[in-house]
Amino acid sequence: MTPPLHVLHWLPGDCPYGIRWDLIVPPHRAMETFGVEVRRLRPKLLTSSLGEAVTLDLEAVAWADVVVWSADWGSFWPRHTCLDCAWHSWERLAAEEDEAAEQHRASGHRTRPVNADFDEVWPLVEKTKPIVVDFDDLLTEPMPWWVGAREATNPARIRDVMRGATLLTASTSNLARVGRKYNANVRMIRNAIDPSQYVPKLARPDTPTRLVYYGQGPRLRDYLGEPLTPGEKPSYCRAAVEEHDLRRVFLGSDRQKVDAVGRAGFDEAWPTVEWEQWPGMLADSYPEIGVAPLIRNALNAARSELHWLEMSAVDAPCVAERWSGGPYAAIREGIDGLLARGRREWSEAIGKLVRSPQLRVDIAGAARERIERDYNPQNRAQEVAEAWRWAAEHPRNRVSW
Repeated sequence: MTPPLHVLHWLPGDCPYGIRWDLIVPPHRAMETFGVEVRRLRPKLLTSSLGEAVTLDLEAVAWADVVVWSADWGSFWPRHTCLDCAWHSWERLAAEEDEAAEQHRASGHRTRPVNADFDEVWPLVEKTKPIVVDFDDLLTEPMPWWVGAREATNPARIRDVMRGATLLTASTSNLARVGRKYNANVRMIRNAIDPSQYVPKLARPDTPTRLVYYGQGPRLRDYLGEPLTPGEKPSYCRAAVEEHDLRRVFLGSDRQKVDAVGRAGFDEAWPTVEWEQWPGMLADSYPEIGVAPLIRNALNAARSELHWLEMSAVDAPCVAERWSGGPYAAIREGIDGLLARGRREWSEAIGKLVRSPQLRVDIAGAARERIERDYNPQNRAQEVAEAWRWAAEHPRNRVSW
């Protein structure tokens, strides 16, 4: 009989929606089917001289056979930042500990230290436990045009972490290819999705055909079609959308995106929510058409097909960026989704769905059937369990800070 496997799932930083549903959301019963017990580890922040410090549940670490770390943009934070106001150490970044302490004393506000939830935790776990690093974004390269990623990401540190992991798991073949530059032990495990979580609580509003787009950070650039670096090819999604009579809905608005949302011409802007509330919010938005545009750059080339999966889970046909080998290459065009490149194709694809409610039903139905079969959490849980068990049974590399 296979012995049980104890897995501690570490969620560093803020865990936004859209992050690896196969490792976060599947019912624990599915993992238990394969002899895996999962606990979540979220390091706690405690008041310190700088406002915040990290503490760790040592008993949970001792219990675990494997620690799984879901890496995201917030995993590293190379500057002191106030959690209660707009203060941050901008110019000298990590060197400004004295200034951060003074900010805390003078204001009484909580300040988040440099790499608060990483530097305290990784060395302790790394010394004692096999670590699986899972990622579904291209975190290894700097993105100077994206302020959020430039501030929150330390690509050199992330590359070292990848080298030091027992195993890397990645959501796409392009990400797996990147991972193999730093670690020979890489497995591609595609996303999984459970449509039963995407249930509306609100009544459908009485509006024209509802087109929904969602995202964070650079995803508004993808919709607006605003390339910022040489060689990037724009998406023509917004221009095509505006050719049709639609109720345009954006999910993921916040204070930093108000201007961009306004420029995009959305009729509704829904707020960012915690990932636990996200499936319900997407369902409550009642998309009848979903769009997944992409500006062509290295970051987007490594993305997954999650937008298509989630739109399919709420029975909305999805129009996605046509890109050979790109994130939406899995879509069977005209069967379980539509693909478009350039303004004419985007307008034609959206127009087909606007004019034909039956086509929307047919495509959404085929997509729903496919994700329930090919992206089933139960099947994906078996892949995940096998990967985690492999990590527990094999020696790991070492990285010292």
